[in-house]
Amino acid sequence: MRVENIQGVQATCLVCDGSLGVLALPFPCFRHKDFSTISKILSGKICSSCGTVQSLDAFTQEKEHYRSKAYALSQQTKCKNTKRRNPIRPRYEIQARHIDSLLDKDAESCLDIGCMEGALLRELGRRRENLNLSGLEVNEFVRRPGQDSRLYITNIEAEIFEGIYDAVIYSHSIMYIPNIKKQLIGLKNSLSNNGFVYVQIPDLTANPFYCLMGDQAYIFTPESLVMLLESAGYSCERQKLKEFSKEVIVLAYPSKQEMSVDSKPCVLEEGNRHEFSRFLHILQEFNAAIGAALTGSQ
Repeated sequence: MRVENIQGVQATCLVCDGSLGVLALPFPCFRHKDFSTISKILSGKICSSCGTVQSLDAFTQEKEHYRSKAYALSQQTKCKNTKRRNPIRPRYEIQARHIDSLLDKDAESCLDIGCMEGALLRELGRRRENLNLSGLEVNEFVRRPGQDSRLYITNIEAEIFEGIYDAVIYSHSIMYIPNIKKQLIGLKNSLSNNGFVYVQIPDLTANPFYCLMGDQAYIFTPESLVMLLESAGYSCERQKLKEFSKEVIVLAYPSKQEMSVDSKPCVLEEGNRHEFSRFLHILQEFNAAIGAALTGSQ
């Protein structure tokens, strides 16, 4: 593994404005859609303050794939939770149950960003008859279900800022959005008085293999995800669900202070200053585990 300082380049972290170094991990990186190989190495930049991996070389190559017909047909919402012994339920059913419990009883509207065909939204609608359902999906080839008149899915980002929402959902999507901080700041004005942002991503501390998903705009640790949300003007609360023991769930509420799109750099807490070394330690453990597995197979 190689990490170097960037020389002669004016580049700062998109999360905390910290300095960036070059990261090169000597393992192949994959597409999350089908685990096919993108590149023989994982390369990009990593922040020396918060540990966020960003500007992945593979993402630059792959980002247009999310708009393709092949990706639209990949059935991303068919993922299921495999931890329970009872009949397996799709991820979106478990998420909808939890989000429903978080919403006020008089909640009126939800927005799902990266919604694909709207499975999570439709499940929320099944639970709440009076809920308006909005989705943002950049892929124009995704099938738009017509059986629920309350469901509106757009592929135009500007449209999402026109509504008011009781919940904005990022289910395994926040790490694929290059302008995510600007989007989060803009959405603060689109949340109701008790509105919140719901974020769910893989937990790298529980499953470091997700470090090798090269088609992401960012690779977040639990701490750097919280730092992103705080730097965009939110207060955060961690949630835990037994069905998602290897994932991070964060609720984010707009902080009282106003922030502009050109917000000030995040002030790092002392505990987060070690995040860079912690992230590298995760990668080193992953490296050692692969080496041990290869040795044992010989």
